[in-house]
Amino acid sequence: MKMRALHAHRVRGFQKISRAFKGRVPIRYDFVLLGTVGILLFFGLIALSSATSIISFQQTGQSYYYFQQQLLHGLLPGIILFFIAQRIDFHLYKKFAPFFLITTFLLLIVVLIPGVAITNASAKSWIPFFGASLQTSEIAKLTFVIWLSAWLSDQSRKGVRPGKTMFILLVVLGSMALLLQLQPDIGMLLIYGALALVLYIVSGARIRDILLLGFIVVAAASVFILTSPYRRDRVITFLKPQHDVKGSGYQVNQALIALGSGSWFGVGVGKSRQKFYFLPEIESDSIFAIIGEEGGFFISLGLLTLYTILFIRGSRIAAKAPDPFSSLMATGIIYMITLQVIVNIGAMVGLLPLTGIPLPFISLGGTNLIVLLLATGILMNISLSANRLYA
Repeated sequence: MKMRALHAHRVRGFQKISRAFKGRVPIRYDFVLLGTVGILLFFGLIALSSATSIISFQQTGQSYYYFQQQLLHGLLPGIILFFIAQRIDFHLYKKFAPFFLITTFLLLIVVLIPGVAITNASAKSWIPFFGASLQTSEIAKLTFVIWLSAWLSDQSRKGVRPGKTMFILLVVLGSMALLLQLQPDIGMLLIYGALALVLYIVSGARIRDILLLGFIVVAAASVFILTSPYRRDRVITFLKPQHDVKGSGYQVNQALIALGSGSWFGVGVGKSRQKFYFLPEIESDSIFAIIGEEGGFFISLGLLTLYTILFIRGSRIAAKAPDPFSSLMATGIIYMITLQVIVNIGAMVGLLPLTGIPLPFISLGGTNLIVLLLATGILMNISLSANRLYA
């Protein structure tokens, strides 16, 4: 009890002086977090440049067009937002929690307005933005994590009845599920549901409520999948990889061929055969297969090691966070990244169905990279605050 009281006293003291000393206290950067993300970004640019050189030249006449797009529309603005986020007092996010919830819904609704969204095949997930495009569900993913962290920390502090908390969470998730289904973006829906479940568990929910929420998320996802022939075919392909190898099973089978061709040491950077229009979506959700083909088992293992280090570091930051809100937010951010890694790579090696989820810091996607760097900036901010608190 004395230790808890002492910790609470130190936290209160930190919160009072944090603004006054912002910028005056020497910054103790988390170099493990910074270095890991930096290596991932550097590796990602090399992998993207190699994987997309052929399709980039065929489609635009420039071998490095997609590389340039990632650099200009993703990395550069993302780095700016990273440094801004790691300097803003993260307690402000909690004060504006209702705004983040409203923003989440507005971002999911705007792509459904006729004439606004950019349609890619049947998906309506992008809006034009100063000559580029924004995937609103990517931004909403972070605003959802911030709101949910603030809301759950308040529910625990105020002693709200667990049943009421569960009901409100289900209403919010149900509304978001409907909007994502209309886009449609079931892969993102699964990420949202998994994030809600993780944060609900970490917030200290009862076991029976956790099991109930998990059952509802799985049941809802099953309904969305089984009611769509396209998604149902993907599940059948996952269960039977050799089913329709020239149709619904084509991408996963070509990915497995690419990974198998890489063997232990790979065929060499730039020497992939699958990028010659054999493997679809090599710039986004299939890029890990190209990495495995060109770099082989050991390079792929090194990439997985980097993601593991990032997850462990993020978990430690969450454990040392100065208050429940920042702890939940750090947890949400690191799981937001890790879940994408699991879903993407799991699909490429045949352990999970294909969902179209990009590989963090690697796949082409300006909005995804900007959001990841912004989220990492918030994570760094929490780490810096914990360092000041325990210094």
